[in-house]
Amino acid sequence: ALPISSPRGGLLAPADRGEISSPTNTLIEQLRTELKETKVELEKMRQKQEAFFGAVQLGSEAEASGQVEKVKAGSQADRLKALRADCASYKQNNTFLRNEIDQLREQKEKDDVRFEALKKKQNNMRKNTYIMKMSFVELIQKGIRERDQDDEEDISEDKGCECLLRLLREAHRESSKQVPAFETCRGSHVDEYGYVHDWRNEAGMQNYLCGILIHHYKQALQEGNPHLEKWNRFMGEHKDKLRRAQFDYKLVRSLVREGIPSSYREFVWKSITFSCVEKIIEEKGSGYYSQLCSRQTPCIKQIKLDLLRTLPGNNLFGKKSRGVKKLERILVAYSIYNPAIGYCQGMNMLAAVCLFYLSEEDAFWALVAIIDKFLPAGYYSGNLVTVQADQGVLKENLEERDPQLSKHIDDLGIDLGMITLNWFMTLYVDSLPPETMLRVWDCFLLERQKILFRVATALLLLNKSKILLYDNPIALLSFLKSIPKLAYDADVVMKAAFSLAKPIFNKNRISRRREHHVNLLKERMLPSSGSLHRTSTLSSNSLAKYRTTPSSHPLAWECGAMSDRGAHVDGRIAVINVHGEEAEAGFISHKFDSRIICISWLNSDIMLLGTRTWTLLAFSTETGNMLWSEMLGDSPISLTSSSPSMAYAGLADGRLAYLEEISDNDPGPIKVITIQEGLPVSSLLLVNDQLWCGSGSCVIVLNVQTFEEQGCFKTDYDPKKAVSRMMLGKHGVWTAARGSTEIKLWHIETFKQIVFFDSSSVLYQGLDTEPAKARSSRSLPRNTSQSGSNNPCRVTSLLVTDESVWIGTGGGHLIVLEVKDKIGGCSLQVRALHKLSEDGVRCMVHSRLPKDPVILTCPQRGLINLWRPEEDEEDATKTVWKSITVQCIENAEGLDIFKTNTTTTTTTTVWGEKYWE
Repeated sequence: ALPISSPRGGLLAPADRGEISSPTNTLIEQLRTELKETKVELEKMRQKQEAFFGAVQLGSEAEASGQVEKVKAGSQADRLKALRADCASYKQNNTFLRNEIDQLREQKEKDDVRFEALKKKQNNMRKNTYIMKMSFVELIQKGIRERDQDDEEDISEDKGCECLLRLLREAHRESSKQVPAFETCRGSHVDEYGYVHDWRNEAGMQNYLCGILIHHYKQALQEGNPHLEKWNRFMGEHKDKLRRAQFDYKLVRSLVREGIPSSYREFVWKSITFSCVEKIIEEKGSGYYSQLCSRQTPCIKQIKLDLLRTLPGNNLFGKKSRGVKKLERILVAYSIYNPAIGYCQGMNMLAAVCLFYLSEEDAFWALVAIIDKFLPAGYYSGNLVTVQADQGVLKENLEERDPQLSKHIDDLGIDLGMITLNWFMTLYVDSLPPETMLRVWDCFLLERQKILFRVATALLLLNKSKILLYDNPIALLSFLKSIPKLAYDADVVMKAAFSLAKPIFNKNRISRRREHHVNLLKERMLPSSGSLHRTSTLSSNSLAKYRTTPSSHPLAWECGAMSDRGAHVDGRIAVINVHGEEAEAGFISHKFDSRIICISWLNSDIMLLGTRTWTLLAFSTETGNMLWSEMLGDSPISLTSSSPSMAYAGLADGRLAYLEEISDNDPGPIKVITIQEGLPVSSLLLVNDQLWCGSGSCVIVLNVQTFEEQGCFKTDYDPKKAVSRMMLGKHGVWTAARGSTEIKLWHIETFKQIVFFDSSSVLYQGLDTEPAKARSSRSLPRNTSQSGSNNPCRVTSLLVTDESVWIGTGGGHLIVLEVKDKIGGCSLQVRALHKLSEDGVRCMVHSRLPKDPVILTCPQRGLINLWRPEEDEEDATKTVWKSITVQCIENAEGLDIFKTNTTTTTTTTVWGEKYWE
């Protein structure tokens, strides 16, 4: 309701409303009614307005939408038109690009083909490069093996060596894990097995590096390592079966023949060896090995002597290494475990190789398996009968496999067993290079003893062409000994072992033949007897009487050795008595089954003989009977004795055998120590309480009571110049070396060189005081190409007295030196130079008159010249040489008889003024 204004200009209050007149009220009511109607109309108009505004809004939106649609339709058409234009452009571009892509695809396919061709060509070139490098290295290796070791050249001047080192640097960049660095190989290098390779042994070091490079090139020619992958698959599938010895033998054999990877060798070796001794280990229980190690063994002295001689070039068994202690405990434990065998040389080598991969106790049980299970009984018995019988088996098998090769070796009088016995006794440990040796061991542990025969046969057959070229037995013997040392390519050796030697070796055949040869050896070892028989002017009675009183005759050549060439080689002993200008000679009737190499007197009746068949014999010259014989580990090539019950024998394999309790009927126990592995003990000399042992170019001085080493020195830097003779003189010990022109004098306490003399300085240049004509008749034209056994100046014999030294040469000259005292040593003066024969002066021996030596020359087979000097009574400047020729011939009845003849030669004695200090 609207308020009503009062006449006074204010709003009427409710109390005032009653005061208004009724017409007014009616008007008000009308107005109110009109107002309500107006409001209704207003509301309707408002609604219409709202409806209108709503309709207008809807119309605007519709109109705007229509406009938008129109705009959109126009823009879409334009866009569609533009898109169509773009599409046409894109189609055109696409067509162009598709053509380009097709062209590029074609080009790519061509490039791929070309790339594959280039890649294939590159791989072929790479392979060819590796093949060429490998062939080059093999050529270098061949040159190393055939090179004359007498040539002393520094390695920096050796072009082949420098090429080898360049290849080594390249290979190290390609595979640093497998190929040692150049810097380490420039000095010395220790391989993964602990062996030290040093440039002081240049040929050995170069051969080692060649082997590394060849192995690297072979690996590079293969994609990946398929052999290792095969082993990985096998170990993943059959490891438990291998541990339980329930594996597929043929499958394992095929893998093992290719070599066991180093990462698996411990597991495989242990699994194979323990499968044979597992029951023994269970029976003995845990702690059994420790119990054995804590006990005492009677073999401890021999074991301790051999410890530091085990793998001398290996750091694992050096003087202060833990390997030596482990090795000692293993050998002590085995000697107690099997007292029937105890300890024998060679077992230390087997135990050492077991320690390469196995723990100490596992190595002990592996040694038990090898000696007691894998090898036949008697291999390490005292007389080595079984292992010697195997050499006969090997010889028979070689005859079947290659008669030509076997006959050639026999025709030169070479006993093959003398070389191969050490291969078998040590299972090739100290014969083959480490990698090849371990490959042999892999196969041996699985396939047992037949592997030894196969590898030996393979080594010989691989070198057949070279062996057939030799016509000198000494040279062939040296070459045969070097064959395994140069077998660096294990793959070639093992492939030959399973292909070339396959048809002739099987377990049953070997066993049957071994048994046959064991019986033969036992029969041969029984003592046989013989008697002296009358030949020429020598009677058995007079010889027996003479031998009992050796000092009764003024001149006697006491003993000698003769041999026949052919398939059957017999040893004979000839005894020659010289009576003034006549000689009597005769053979002892006893025949020996092998060539005699060395002779030494034990006393006035008994002489010791060393033979090619590794036998040491004692022979009585009074009764003509052989007293006893004993088999050694190799051929004795030098003998000496210190008393009627003590004798020493230097062996061809570098060991020294000594007998301390010799009697007339029994040699007593024989003990053996190693002097230098693989280098023959070519000369022995007793000096007071010392035993000087010449081995290679070294002299090792031992105490005769304890056999401890008291000194060691080199007589020459060339190991091929082996010590051939040692003689004790007033001022020290004189030495001569094989193939050398020098003699040297050494102090017996300090082992220092005092003086030396070179025979070529006299024979090539003559004496300073000689007239030209006289000098030219005796001196030789210089020929520097002659060396070693071809050098006419080489020292072939040596004889020492208190005041003089007599030197025999390969050209038949005799040089007499006078030894003069001086402060701090001595000096040498040439006293005389004589030409005795065209052949070498083979040996010189003292006569019973100390100042008159006897010189022996052998100009041809079966002929001996004995030379004795006498002063000319009329002319003191001349020496009369009387030669007694003793010739052994065979008469019509097939009997050996001797003929003797005496000639006289006069030569001038020349006093030289040239001194050597």
